[in-house]
Amino acid sequence: MAFKDLFSRRSKPRELFGQWRMIDDQAGVDQGDGVGMTFHPDGRLEYAIYEEGRVAIMNLVWHVEGDVIVSDQPSSPREERTRYSFRSPDVLVLENADGSTTFQRT
Repeated sequence: MAFKDLFSRRSKPRELFGQWRMIDDQAGVDQGDGVGMTFHPDGRLEYAIYEEGRVAIMNLVWHVEGDVIVSDQPSSPREERTRYSFRSPDVLVLENADGSTTFQRT
C-alpha cells in the first residue's frame, strides 16, 4: 500500500476541511505575514508561510487520532502530532510543546 493511500483511509473530520489563517490570539485578527493551512478531504495538507511578499508551501498528508492531528511530509518523512480544539466553528486552536496557535477559517 502506498504511503498516501494509508493516510487517505484514516479519519479526517469535516470540521477541519478548508482554509485556515493564523491570527493574533490577543486581538483576534489576521497578522498579515504568518501561516496558512488548507486541509483537503483526501488527506492532503498545504502549509503556507507568508513572509515579505513571498509564500513558501509545504505539501503534507494528514489524519486525526482522537484530538490529535497527525501530519507528515512524504518527501522527508517525520510524523508530527498536534493537539487541536475549536474555540468556535471558525476558530481552531493548535497546541504543541511550544504553546498554542490560533487560526481563523477563511
